[in-house]
Amino acid sequence: MAGESSPCRASSRPLAGLLGCLTAASAPAVEVLRVPRRRRRSAPFLRTVRFDVVNSERSFVVTPLRKRMLEDLQIRNYAPGTVAAYIRNVAEFAKHFGKSPDLLGTEQIREYQLYLIQEKKVSLSSYILAVCALRFLYSNTLHVPVTLDRIPLPRYEKKLPMILSPAQVKLLLEAPKDLAYKTMLSTMYAAGIRVSEVAHLHVPDIDSQRGVIWIRSGKGHKDRQGLLPPKLLELLRAYFRWRRPKDWLLPGEKPGRPISCKSIYRACRQAAQDAGISKPVHPHSLRSVSAYYTTFRKPLILKPAHFAQEQFVEFCVLCGLP
Repeated sequence: MAGESSPCRASSRPLAGLLGCLTAASAPAVEVLRVPRRRRRSAPFLRTVRFDVVNSERSFVVTPLRKRMLEDLQIRNYAPGTVAAYIRNVAEFAKHFGKSPDLLGTEQIREYQLYLIQEKKVSLSSYILAVCALRFLYSNTLHVPVTLDRIPLPRYEKKLPMILSPAQVKLLLEAPKDLAYKTMLSTMYAAGIRVSEVAHLHVPDIDSQRGVIWIRSGKGHKDRQGLLPPKLLELLRAYFRWRRPKDWLLPGEKPGRPISCKSIYRACRQAAQDAGISKPVHPHSLRSVSAYYTTFRKPLILKPAHFAQEQFVEFCVLCGLP
């Protein structure tokens, strides 16, 4: 009809499609997003609830509440993954009761928390994520006078990471036949960087003169530096001569895009399988192993993170350690 803005097309990336719809000029009070039938499963947080509605014509309705929450998350510069997770958890909360979240209160929140723990039996990390999403919604978007004590967080579990032996680390790093995957795993181990950080490394981030690797906009949007050992530098130079990367250090299948985090996970699992390692290995295991062995002083002593430098020196002197 005349005077109405054209609906936004669904994107293969649901969050990108939503954000594009939100930034459209002259947006109406309720926006509509067409969802093709063949792409219905690729949008994990398009749900039939009042927080985000799919009508009979298979049009996805972006409600004002959802739009407001997206804008609040953008204003605070939350990471795209966090934005998607918060929106998904609030949508599941609304779907559970079949009502908009602004019609629900503390009793419904408590009931939903018990549902997640007792019936759905979600993991602790998933439960904490759902609680954080609800806290953000009610305190920052709805501005409902609900104290955070009424949406309590559970006690965090403190588990030690799974540590590979030096022999297993060697097998894991030598297992990949592809030089790109070998370079990728070796960089994560030697520099102790995260999956998303190694995926978004640029060629100029390798500073061979100073022996460091620049991590731009890492976790928490913070820049930092990682170590660049001589052996890793030799491997990187061999990789440069073979691949000739121009922008991204590890380019992906799509032109102009870096390697995806899923590809890194698959490569790590395949390398562990080829190396015959029975322990559950994932990319973050290399970061844990790197931190473990670089802080080892003696086989029985690991430097505690909460020790001050003076306390650690006194402890070493007392134990007769160098």
